[in-house]
Amino acid sequence: MDNIKEIKQTISTYVEGVKEFNFAMAESTWYKEGIKIAYNPEEDKLETLKMLDSRPPDKIKELDMQQEANIELIDVTGSAAIVILHWVQVFQGEKKQYVDYLSLLKCKDEWKIAAKISDIKESGE
Repeated sequence: MDNIKEIKQTISTYVEGVKEFNFAMAESTWYKEGIKIAYNPEEDKLETLKMLDSRPPDKIKELDMQQEANIELIDVTGSAAIVILHWVQVFQGEKKQYVDYLSLLKCKDEWKIAAKISDIKESGE
């Protein structure tokens, strides 16, 4: 299998896990040390959290939330890749769009997510 197909499979598993609130499935696509990075404007600093430490509470499974994601871009150089993933979430009748920028690394013939930054996509962007 080529790198693009392997990356698409990793991302597909991640997306399906998120959509189904199957946290073990989603987390299986991440390195244990993988991080989420966010900007805290109140403190003007970056905050990091290990993905495996950021699991939402199980009660989220009970919410009436639908999510869909589409890959916009995959760029690969050797054993490093970037994926831009667009999400549409509908929750309590409100539609929001998110964009994930995922960094992946290939080690031991397996692509895994190493880092993620994301934000809400404002209308008009």
